[in-house]
Amino acid sequence: MNAKIIRMPTVKKTWLIDPVLVQRARKACGARTETETVTRALKEMLVRDEIDRVFRKHGPALAVIEDVFAPITTRRS
Repeated sequence: MNAKIIRMPTVKKTWLIDPVLVQRARKACGARTETETVTRALKEMLVRDEIDRVFRKHGPALAVIEDVFAPITTRRS
């Protein structure tokens, strides 16, 4: 097996985080470790922030909302 190890700059931190929250997030994102879970969550927040900034800058002209559902009709008895 020829696996490459990728080294990233890291910082050791100690946080008090709800363990149930971490386990739920880990299961939801499919992470193997708690570190991977927290890293994925932080990256997700950065992506969301970037999307928010773009929408604030360019306005709703970027978003075209299309109704893909049929209109709801009510039955009359």
